[in-house]
Amino acid sequence: MRVPTVSVCLPAHQAEQYLAEAIESVLAQSFDDWELVVFDNASTDGTAEVVARYSDPRIRLERSDRFLPIDHSWNQAVALSAGRYVKVLPADDTLLPTCLASQVEILENSPSVALTAGRRDFIDVSGEIVLSGRGLPRMLGEMSGERVVRKVVRSGRNPIGEAGALMFRRADFDVAGGFDASLPYPMDLEFALRLVRGRRFWGLGQTVARFRVRADSLTGKTFADQARQQRELARRLAAVQGSPVRRVDLVRGMALSWLVASERRLLYGFAARRPARRRIRRQHEVRRRDDVRRAA
Repeated sequence: MRVPTVSVCLPAHQAEQYLAEAIESVLAQSFDDWELVVFDNASTDGTAEVVARYSDPRIRLERSDRFLPIDHSWNQAVALSAGRYVKVLPADDTLLPTCLASQVEILENSPSVALTAGRRDFIDVSGEIVLSGRGLPRMLGEMSGERVVRKVVRSGRNPIGEAGALMFRRADFDVAGGFDASLPYPMDLEFALRLVRGRRFWGLGQTVARFRVRADSLTGKTFADQARQQRELARRLAAVQGSPVRRVDLVRGMALSWLVASERRLLYGFAARRPARRRIRRQHEVRRRDDVRRAA
């Protein structure tokens, strides 16, 4: 069996609406030595039918007949993969065409780097960009895992980015123990910080992925819970023996976490209203054209 360089692992549950966009973004990659493992987590919609439209042999559908918790689903998707490098791509997000090529290059040339992340755009439900080139403030290039941990705690947020912006080695995933949903909202961030513990990180200046802002998603539902879980993650990071986190880092991050939650609430509210505003504008344009035709 041929071993691909990269496994894109796509956990999917009731993903029919956006799944084709995610798959198409992988097919559009400038780097072509990949496999796409779509793990259908007991969907009852057309998720499997969407995957069946594609005949590319690099795309593989795996399925669970019973619904798995989110961390089990993500871990199973990775467990079924064969590549040296792994990217977990949520089913409603997408990759930019040079994503795999740029991140593989970093991991190939920097054996001490356990995790690389790129910037990402935030898009609304219709795929329009809400914010572009976000993430990795003062985190570009190579840095120690300890420095990354401090920056995360001090920021009160996830400055690294969501799963679609990350790439790591499969061997390091196995050693780190995979995803843990004891804190569901920062699950991907918590995993990323375990990966870089005692290792190196590389922040990539280019935008590599697009994260969909959806009011009905796990991230978009309870902003107060997100703030509480971010604070709990910071406490856990500070409590690890030999932690690089200082008291001042923890206090600053705790204070900022609530501000971050408010910012995120505004972002999700703004993104939710954009499609409706576009529909109204289109309706007004149609009415104006009809009025012009009638007047003529």
